[in-house]
Amino acid sequence: MTKADLVEQVYEAIGPGVTKKDCAAIIDAFLNAVKQSLAGGEHIEIRGFGAGSRDWPETPARVTRSTCRLEPCPCSSHLGSSRKK
Repeated sequence: MTKADLVEQVYEAIGPGVTKKDCAAIIDAFLNAVKQSLAGGEHIEIRGFGAGSRDWPETPARVTRSTCRLEPCPCSSHLGSSRKK
């Protein structure tokens, strides 16, 4: 979903009396508030949607295998999700 898709859905949900430009301003304000909170290290929790923060664990560097050549491929450390599947 893109921001334009989100603006379109909000515009359709609100109905007449509000322009797409107004909906875009609302979406921009919301996303900026979320970005500023995350940049400040705050935890975000939106009921019915989920929660998140910038406290992602660092995945250590490791060696993986190329699926087509079966050769070792180094994978550098990176910030990743610790979500269990």
